[in-house]
This record gives sequence, C-alpha cells and structure tokens, in this order.
Amino acid sequence: MSPADAATVLGVSPGASAAAIESAYRRLARQVHPDLFVTEPPVARGEGDRFIEVAEARRVLLEQTGGQEPVGEFVSIPHPVSPVRIVTWAAVALLAAFVAIFGTAAPFGTVELLVRWTLIIVVLVAFASTGRTVWLVVAAIMLGATAITTVIFSSFGAMLGLFILSAPAIALVVIGRSKALRMRLLAQAAAGL
Repeated sequence: MSPADAATVLGVSPGASAAAIESAYRRLARQVHPDLFVTEPPVARGEGDRFIEVAEARRVLLEQTGGQEPVGEFVSIPHPVSPVRIVTWAAVALLAAFVAIFGTAAPFGTVELLVRWTLIIVVLVAFASTGRTVWLVVAAIMLGATAITTVIFSSFGAMLGLFILSAPAIALVVIGRSKALRMRLLAQAAAGL
C-alpha cells in the first residue's frame, strides 16, 4: 500500500502527524473492528478485511513519518462462547451426578450427595458463563472435596460419576477461562481506543 493510498484509507493528508494518524485509526477501528459484528461472520460483512486495511494504512503512514507503532502487539480476542456448549457440558455433568448419586451407597445420605453435586454443576456453569475467578476457586474446592470423599468411601458408582464429571469440568473451566480472557482483552481494547 502506498502512502497516498494509506492516507486515503484513513482520511488524513499524506503528510499528517503521528497523532493525527493515530486519531484517524482509532476512529475507524471503532467503526470497523470485527468484534463489533459477532452476530454475523466478519468475512460475510467485510469488516475483517476493512479493519486489516485500516491497520495496514496506519502502519504505512507511521513508518513514513518516522513514528513508531504504539507499544504492544495485536492480540486476538476469543469469540463469544455459544450457550449451547455450556448447556451440553452441563448435561454431561448431570449424567455424571446421576451415576454418582444413584450408583453408590451415600455415606452422608442421598440429600447430601444431591446438594453437593448440584452445587458443583451450578458453580462450574457459573464460571463458564461469567469467567469470574471466584467461581473457579469454589469449583476447585468442591471438586477436591468430592474426590477425597470418593476415594475414602470408594464405590464404583461414585468413582464412575467422578470420572465422567472430569470431561465437563475441564470443558466448562476452559470455556470460563476463555470468557475471562475475552472480557479482560475487550476492557483493555476499550481503554486503549
């Protein structure tokens, strides 16, 4: 891209200052950034290509003025997680709870097992939905306590339920970490623009 083309893309004069280039870039980035169009694929709407063009124009003009690009690197913000994924993993966790509750003799009673497994699933879903670390800590404590009681009062049903729970627990934690990263990066991007 030539400097004249870059200036046209950003809507500045070819001899614009670094501050004017940055200002024009930020204004356009707020309008064409692909994360603004999460309901439709960016490729279909062309915002992804437009944003890349605006970023390239900024780079070309900053190099021409001898200015350096701002410190930092391009960071890809994860896409929002589909609620269907969270519901699917919660359903697998419910299956694990069913196997653990009804496949074992409950050392502290069936009600305790129902409450504990319900809380584990609710806390895991809360973390996957919000990405808040407090839910991850509570889930880790509850899963650890469940693992310990399962080993102490080992029964086939409880161990099988815990084994089945491992996959949805890991998946919901990964989803929650992605949500937390997305929220943090969006906040940083909003503060930087």
